[in-house]
Amino acid sequence: KNSYYYKSKKFTRVQNDLFSWFENFDAVDFHFKTGDQLYKIYSVSGIKFYDKNIEECYPFLEEITFTVNKALNTLPINSGTSKFSGDISGKSTFTQVSWAVGDGYVVAICYDYSKKYGGQDHFELAIDTPELFDFLANDAY
Repeated sequence: KNSYYYKSKKFTRVQNDLFSWFENFDAVDFHFKTGDQLYKIYSVSGIKFYDKNIEECYPFLEEITFTVNKALNTLPINSGTSKFSGDISGKSTFTQVSWAVGDGYVVAICYDYSKKYGGQDHFELAIDTPELFDFLANDAY
């Protein structure tokens, strides 16, 4: 299913959700540059839905943070909670932990969307290229 909700159309996000063979995540997303005939992938992420139970996301984020810290043998470059800029009401938030790894980033996030915004609360664990990481932080919304 194509999820094309960014104000900038530089990248397209595609979500593949609820396949019976998914074990640890409810969906797998990837990003490619819009119009790229080679479909070079700039991000891959696993998604867990928390539609009516976002509070269960935060302990999972802590567990993933511990696991990634140990696996990468490094600490995050940033972490914290911010307002989600895609929601002009200012009522949606995300709690993020990010690690710099080689020429890219590992990012773990809990998204808590306002009812008015209508997004699907979820956890995301992503591996992003620097270009996509910058796009999401500065241009997507």
